[in-house]
Amino acid sequence: MGFLRGSADHAVMQFFDKVPDVRRGDVVATSPYSQIFPAGLPVGRVESVNLTKSPAPEAVISLSAPISYLEWVAVYPKQKILKQ
Repeated sequence: MGFLRGSADHAVMQFFDKVPDVRRGDVVATSPYSQIFPAGLPVGRVESVNLTKSPAPEAVISLSAPISYLEWVAVYPKQKILKQ
């Protein structure tokens, strides 16, 4: 969990946790805590992560939606594709 800031085609997500479980390629989606948007709307993907950033870890997000429409987001770990 965290919040986004930025503009144009990318944003920076600052995390609430000091050690977030996030990796490059993880999907960023709207959070169930939003009062405007339904949960689970895709926002973008994690491009890079800086866990040493102070005061909180940050990630660069490549956006798939215009930043002016965003409120709350959450990061979901990248899903593994299972072969049958």
